[in-house]
Amino acid sequence: MWNVLGSGAPLLIGIVTIPYLYAHIGVERIGVLTLIWALIGYFSIFDFGLGRAITQRIASLASYQTKKQRTTTATTGVFLAFLVGIIGSMIVFAWIEIFGLGWVNADKSLDQEIYASFLFACMAIPATTATAGLRGILESEQRFKGINFLKLILGLSNFLGPIASIELFGSRLDYIVGSLVLARYFILVAHYFSAKGSIGKSREDLSLEESKLLFQFGGWMTLSNIISPLLVVADRFLIANVLSAAMVAFYTIPAEFMIRLLILPAAITSTLFPIFSKGISEKNHSHSYALYKKSIEIIFLLMGSVALSIVIGANLGLEIWLGQEFAEKSTAVASVLAVGILFNSMAQVPHAYIQASGDARSTALLHLFESVLYLPVLLLLIQMHGILGAAIAWMLRALFDFLLLHTRAMRIKA
Repeated sequence: MWNVLGSGAPLLIGIVTIPYLYAHIGVERIGVLTLIWALIGYFSIFDFGLGRAITQRIASLASYQTKKQRTTTATTGVFLAFLVGIIGSMIVFAWIEIFGLGWVNADKSLDQEIYASFLFACMAIPATTATAGLRGILESEQRFKGINFLKLILGLSNFLGPIASIELFGSRLDYIVGSLVLARYFILVAHYFSAKGSIGKSREDLSLEESKLLFQFGGWMTLSNIISPLLVVADRFLIANVLSAAMVAFYTIPAEFMIRLLILPAAITSTLFPIFSKGISEKNHSHSYALYKKSIEIIFLLMGSVALSIVIGANLGLEIWLGQEFAEKSTAVASVLAVGILFNSMAQVPHAYIQASGDARSTALLHLFESVLYLPVLLLLIQMHGILGAAIAWMLRALFDFLLLHTRAMRIKA
């Protein structure tokens, strides 16, 4: 329930604030802003899977680790997460300088704002990766109340920060993104104070051996973390390139709303991850599998009801929320994505179960295999059917993902 509150309250705020942003900054700026939102979220790849590795390692060895060992794991993991975040920031900055941002395909008058906005977004990378490491500590200790209080603040800042920026400085996109970056560093500091009791204060708490163990798990997590979010957001970047930045808004706003619905299955699976890790490490497969099966059933009933409601009410809801033009262009997209969200929700359970067993390799390879198939199909369907084609491709990928992950999870049970 804390997980639902931490992610659900910002969703409600977003429903109220997106029409304000749409009215005050226009369809092109809001289209680019949704790309920035996606990009900042995607920056978590630069933690090299260390956040999840910290959670898995501390939780799976909870029965055997001394306090000193847990401190070493936590300290080493957070230090590495911040360090690789700095390196990642430098890499993205260099990429922008070398290759530019012409792929955004927006009005030329916005070029300066867009360039500055993406540079500001680069500055969020170290904060994002270090926060992921600190959150890994808190999740291993099942401190979900504290985690989600901070997540609530961050989620609210994603929408309220841009509104404050508009009120103070006008519709400039770079100032809006600057407010998002400041919020990320505020949340980083708050996470540090929440987890500092588990973090050492000297070099003796850093361990090369622990670094190798964390990177061994995190390396495969990194591949999965690169590919999996890319599969989620590749559609909007291809739409911007093939169609236009304006069409991104008609696709991304309902898509972002759908993605936020994943807070419900995520609330279950993020709670179960440390429990799965502990149960599997102790060879208690019957209990872990019972939780696995029950979670699949609950998510299917819950998200199936949500998806059916969206299919029935998408047109009316979009018309009331954002107007007739949005409803005409986005209703079919929302309906197809709702079905995809059902499959994607169910896939979270085997995904968590597999990684809790310490096997990040399988999920990475499965996602790599999916990307080889998905990206060409996505491009083809966008060219043939526009944003509706993108929605169909995403839905088919989500179904395929669930089937592959569930098949692999059953082998762990066996």
